[in-house]
Amino acid sequence: MLFIKRLLYSIIPKKLISFLRVFALTLSVKMVKNKDKIIFLLGVPKHGNLGDHAIIVAEQSFFEYYFPDFAVIQVPLYTYTNQLYKLKNIINNSIICISGGGSLGTLWMEAEDEIREIIDTFNNNAIFILPQTVYYENSEWGKSELRKSKEIYHRNEKLTLCAREKSSFEFFKKEFNCNNALFISDMVLYLKKDQNIKERDGILLCFRKDKESIMNDKNRDKLYELCKEYRDKVLLTDTVIPVRISNKTRERYLNEKLTEFQAVELVITDRLHGMIFAAITGTPCIALNNCNSKVKGVYEWIKHLNYVHYTEDSDDIKDYIGKLINLGGCTYDNSPLIQHYKELSDAIYSSIVAD
Repeated sequence: MLFIKRLLYSIIPKKLISFLRVFALTLSVKMVKNKDKIIFLLGVPKHGNLGDHAIIVAEQSFFEYYFPDFAVIQVPLYTYTNQLYKLKNIINNSIICISGGGSLGTLWMEAEDEIREIIDTFNNNAIFILPQTVYYENSEWGKSELRKSKEIYHRNEKLTLCAREKSSFEFFKKEFNCNNALFISDMVLYLKKDQNIKERDGILLCFRKDKESIMNDKNRDKLYELCKEYRDKVLLTDTVIPVRISNKTRERYLNEKLTEFQAVELVITDRLHGMIFAAITGTPCIALNNCNSKVKGVYEWIKHLNYVHYTEDSDDIKDYIGKLINLGGCTYDNSPLIQHYKELSDAIYSSIVAD
């Protein structure tokens, strides 16, 4: 089945695929009885990054709880490629939310370009960029791209930027001072997945191998050997899997990954959602930093959890392994974060009432 899908994607022109996606979106809108109660969630991924898919699941849960009378229509990435003028007629004056993550700035420029295009096209709509990390390279090119983004973002007076770490929040307030800014934790921390925990065994290593990583292969190998001193079972995993993930398969793949985290005694990771998956499943975790410090920033939201520890000093890892590996009985508590999610829901609701 996967082979057939890939074959079809290679044969069918991209413009036709985009047209069909917009047509399907039109049908979804027509099925909603109350057109005044629609929230459009843009930027829904199809790639294999389960962190991004967990964000979608959490965002959907958030909307279902705080906006039970609203239809949330998910719009996948690339639906609007070359079709934004048609999408504008479909969305009309509805609230737009852009899915959260780490895509603002120059680190992932393709995503930034898409967000710019959405904001520029819907410059009269209330738009909420859900909790994000922002990072602009400190170079002439990076400063130039920041100026472009500021020019576009500032055209929309009803744009709200949500930051998931303090540094991004301060950056928004300084550089995008014409827009509203909120400080909200990563949406995945809204979820609780620590129920039905089975017997745990072993250590799970979850490391990046892309441009966000600051750990080289030699250090990874050393850490692996260190873990073998504590447990014979040392597993390697990633929160990115080599498959396209659809709306239908999202929760299945995500639950499989969360079960993998729940099955071990300890997780060591430099992936933000590696740390978050450990947190929400009640799994002891040692979190290490990445290039844009988003792991460090988001850790501040969950530092009250005694089973999750962040460190930048590799010498601390051995001590933390000894302390955490036999901890057990860990329960995820996100009660300190709920007031912030309520702040987000109030802001969205205020925009709906204003319109």
